[in-house]
Amino acid sequence: MFGDNRERNDQGWLIYPNDKNYRSQYFVHWSEVLEADHPAKANLHLTEDLILYTAMVGQRVMDINSGSGSILIGAAHNRLVTSVEIAPHFVEWQRRSLARMVKRGQTNANHYILEGNCEDLLPLEADSIVFSPPYSKAMNAEVTSGILSRDTQLAAGMEAYRHDPKNLGNLDNFLYNRTMQRIYQLCFESLPSGGKLSLLIKDRISKGGRIDLGRPAVNMMGKIGFEVFEWHRWHTPGSMFTKIHQSKGRRVVEDEHIIIMEKP
Repeated sequence: MFGDNRERNDQGWLIYPNDKNYRSQYFVHWSEVLEADHPAKANLHLTEDLILYTAMVGQRVMDINSGSGSILIGAAHNRLVTSVEIAPHFVEWQRRSLARMVKRGQTNANHYILEGNCEDLLPLEADSIVFSPPYSKAMNAEVTSGILSRDTQLAAGMEAYRHDPKNLGNLDNFLYNRTMQRIYQLCFESLPSGGKLSLLIKDRISKGGRIDLGRPAVNMMGKIGFEVFEWHRWHTPGSMFTKIHQSKGRRVVEDEHIIIMEKP
C-alpha cells in the first residue's frame, strides 16, 4: 500500500517531513532564477514516494503542471522524466536544476522539460503521471481566497501564470471542468494499460464551507475509463496561503487528497 513506510496521524492522514533541506540537494534555489519562489511546490518526499510507487526503473514519469519541477526527483532514481510547464521562467528554473543534477552525476540527460500548455502537448507517452492541478479562479486577484491575495512578492512570482489565458487557474468553473475533462482524457491516452495517474488535489473553502474536489475529480476520471487504485490523504504542513488565512481567523483545509488512478 502506498505510504506504508510513513507515519500517519490519528485521522489516518500521511505525515511528510519538511523538504527544504532535501530539495537543496538537487535543485537550484529559486533566487538564482526568479524574483519570488513558486507559491505551491509539491512536497518532494511525497512526490518521490509516488514516483517510486507507480513507476519502475527505466520507466517514464510525467508531470503536466510541473511548476518548480519536483517531478525531476525521479531522474535521481533512474526513472525517465517528462516535465511540462506553461510559464517560461519556471521552465528555465527546471532546466538549470536538471543541468546541475547532470553535472553532479545525480542523473543523466535523458529527460524532457517542455514549455507549453499541457492541453496542446498531450498525449505524450508515459508510464506514470503525477500532477496537481490548480483550482478554478485560483489566479483571480479579486478573490480573497485566490493565490494573488498574499503580497507583492508572491504576485511577482505568479505574474506569468496570471496573464496566460490558457492557465487552468484563470478559468471559471465551467471552462475549468470542461478543460480538466479533456486533460484527463489526454492523460488516459498517454498511459499504457496498467499505467497510473496520481492526482494531488486539495479541497477549498468558499463562503465558509468546504468544497470537496476529490470526489468530482474521481468521478470525471471514472467516466473516461480510469479506475481507483488507491486513495489517501496527507496532512499538509501549512502553505503560505493557509497561514495567511489562519492568521485572519478563517477556516482552512489542512489535508490533501492523494488519488492514484489506474488505466485498466
